Amino acid sequence: MRFSVVIPVYNVAPYLRASLGSLVAQTLADWEAICVDDGSTDGSSEILDEFQKEVEGRGGQWKVIHQQNAGVSAARNAALEAARGEWIVFLDPDDILHPQALATYDRMIRACPDADGATIRPVHFPDGKSPAWPASGDFRFASVDLTREVPFGVFDTPVWACAYRRERLGDLRFRPLAVGEDQLFVLGFIERAARVVQSDFAGYAYRFRRDSAYHARRTAKKFREDVVHLRSVAGILAASPKRYAQAAWRKTALQLTGYLAADFARLTAADRALAWGEWMEALREVGRMNGMPWLSRVAMRIVGGTESRLLVRLLRAVQWLKLHGLNRRLAVHGEMADS
Repeated sequence: MRFSVVIPVYNVAPYLRASLGSLVAQTLADWEAICVDDGSTDGSSEILDEFQKEVEGRGGQWKVIHQQNAGVSAARNAALEAARGEWIVFLDPDDILHPQALATYDRMIRACPDADGATIRPVHFPDGKSPAWPASGDFRFASVDLTREVPFGVFDTPVWACAYRRERLGDLRFRPLAVGEDQLFVLGFIERAARVVQSDFAGYAYRFRRDSAYHARRTAKKFREDVVHLRSVAGILAASPKRYAQAAWRKTALQLTGYLAADFARLTAADRALAWGEWMEALREVGRMNGMPWLSRVAMRIVGGTESRLLVRLLRAVQWLKLHGLNRRLAVHGEMADS
């Protein structure tokens, strides 16, 4: 079996058929689906069972695991235990795969047989719309050595935009966290991986849902969870023998800025003071990790006397730049793939 496609499912009935249908429509047939129903109550369970009967009736490999609600980490971990494919691919149940996604992964892996992972480029589409796939054609890919330095484009790869060699994953599993379990999984993989093949092929469509857990309105508690997660990332990178090519600073600084911009204006005075303190402490840790202990002192002098409303506008301007292209384009260097 070439690929095991892991799909954690919890109360996504309005989107599930489109997502599963995009898997069934793959041009490469050598795959199995492992769907974990994490205690759904909205009819998602029944949809999974329907697809299982339909696909198995045509000779496909389709497994559905029903479990009590335990969170997305537990659902993905259950699927990883059941997976038998050489390669693991993750699909969120409200997203869409390009029809040639698995075939493209296969093509990349065959071209770079020593790779431990293969990445593709995600596209985003709003809820209620369909993905706007770029025009098909040749795509570029390159083999990237991770034994010493990790480029930002690899560090910033979403968990669902990569195929992982199952043998290399070994016992790596998702942590039962409220925030950031996917990024920590990717970092754990990068620490184990020696080489990945990176592509600019747009093969995964991420659905932007304002009601999703990721985009839900944050509270001071969620803000603190975000900061704790970023501290965990900083700790992993600081202890790693690999160099992360400024990735830790760039990614963490942008995330912290975005969190504060999104939350600061609507927090109470007490929570605002708490959030600001958490942000500054995290900034100090990032500065220490990057050999810049002066960073937080300079930041405090710049913004310490600034009216909070002006500060929020400044932070939102930085966040706007991030959302409109900063660090969104995948940096790929290499030769054109053979037709």
